[in-house]
Amino acid sequence: MEKGAERDFALKDFGRPAAPADDALRGWRPIETAPKDGTWFLGWWPESRNLGRQEAIMPGKWNDAPHLEEPRFQDVHDNTLEQPTHWMPLSDAPAALSEDRT
Repeated sequence: MEKGAERDFALKDFGRPAAPADDALRGWRPIETAPKDGTWFLGWWPESRNLGRQEAIMPGKWNDAPHLEEPRFQDVHDNTLEQPTHWMPLSDAPAALSEDRT
């Protein structure tokens, strides 16, 4: 397959890019190193498709709410069943957007 063809195939079939090929190059980190203070991050949730979702890359955070049997990561849909395998920090908003909101 030509360079970029695998990504195009994934986009065509699933509407989203496939998993990053080179985690270190893209900034993905093992989930064990994710913040556990409620900070939102961008997570790789490969099992989310088991729930009938197309998303595999979405925001998430640590959830240690008392109603949970044990603390877990939750995705942006408040799901705590499937867990991410990798994460990366969310980037700051562009300066122009940040200035407009102040």
